[in-house]
Amino acid sequence: MDLPEEFRKNIVEVYGEDGKRWLANLPAHLQTLSRLYDLRSLRPMKNLSYNFVATVENSKQEKWVLKTGPAGADYRKETSWLKQNAKVSPRVHFFDQENNAFFMDFVPSTQTLQDLVYEGHDDQATHVLADLIVKMYGDGKGIPQGVPHLSTLISSFDFLHGKLPQAFVSKARTLWQELTTFSPGDVFLHGDLHHDNVLITSDGAKVIDPHGYVGDPASEVGSMIYNPLGWEALHDEKVLQRRLYILSECVPYDAKKIRAWAFVKTVLSIAWTVEGSGKVPSHELRIAEILENEL
Repeated sequence: MDLPEEFRKNIVEVYGEDGKRWLANLPAHLQTLSRLYDLRSLRPMKNLSYNFVATVENSKQEKWVLKTGPAGADYRKETSWLKQNAKVSPRVHFFDQENNAFFMDFVPSTQTLQDLVYEGHDDQATHVLADLIVKMYGDGKGIPQGVPHLSTLISSFDFLHGKLPQAFVSKARTLWQELTTFSPGDVFLHGDLHHDNVLITSDGAKVIDPHGYVGDPASEVGSMIYNPLGWEALHDEKVLQRRLYILSECVPYDAKKIRAWAFVKTVLSIAWTVEGSGKVPSHELRIAEILENEL
């Protein structure tokens, strides 16, 4: 099977030998799924990253999206979050736990919020994200069992020792510990809410690719702050301040808490990049340095 080299590299980097075996068995795996669910066509998406994703058609000519990956890919959390937030996400049809695959509606879309940003509509994109946060966490949904709390991620900051100034790392780690104290207001979070995970459709914005954590709903502002990755306009403090201002006006959270979450989640992203590549990403570092001011 002709798969993008970057996709193969990512799977092996994350899953090691299990990933290599999964890649070798992928054609047979897809044949099994096609047989089980009577799929008539299967077209891989162009930009595969850490999951195999394809559009498929069933015997009724309904168009779905198939998502599958190695055993370590936890689709239980993802499908639970999508079902709980069905009003703002594609409908999940079923999750095949044995084959670690699930099917959801194909949502016709030619744009994500990232495209809006690149077209010069950053304010509009920020308003859409703020509106989604209010819709997703305004009605006290339940939390499924077994979903990890954001507090469990604190060890990720250890990857930054020797890579960034110790005072900077300690400040981020201490803030993370304070912000992730267990609270009755904790919710079942998307965990990676940013521009490329929001599709623009005729039926409104649709959210995809949740990571699934438990924690403070205000944390959802974090990932959007340093995205799109590499968009250098964010290195201008005025652009970041504009995003923070819109969020503080549109979501029911304290402005200082919004900035704190933006800072610690940006530093967490840096830590994960260092874990994977050993290199400090200059884009996120510049944004974290700006956000650290006034904290």
